[in-house]
Amino acid sequence: VPDLDGLREVFLPPCVICKAIPGQAQVQSLDEFIDQRRPLLTQGRLVDFSERETDSRTWITGNTAGRESLYEKSGVLDGTPFHTRGAKQMQFVRLDGRWWISALAWDDAREGFEPPISLD
Repeated sequence: VPDLDGLREVFLPPCVICKAIPGQAQVQSLDEFIDQRRPLLTQGRLVDFSERETDSRTWITGNTAGRESLYEKSGVLDGTPFHTRGAKQMQFVRLDGRWWISALAWDDAREGFEPPISLD
């Protein structure tokens, strides 16, 4: 079982987490994100989940940074297998000498949006 509460050690409490998929779009706080995923991950609705980064680029400017990432993910949700690709962006800030995630947004492949294979 994933340690969802461990996310509090890397995300700023007032962060923004955004699933930017049309028809499924959600803008959530960290607590809302954790509360929504806990039953999904602990009650057997999502099994055999895997996500891997396929390309990325990171930039740092002073105490701010960003990471653009392409990924593939797969698993079985409510008994239905899935496999898709997507794009993700994360924003970071360095406060009191340590880095925090301040924002996360992602979008999955679908009709009308096909993530690039490479960020070059």
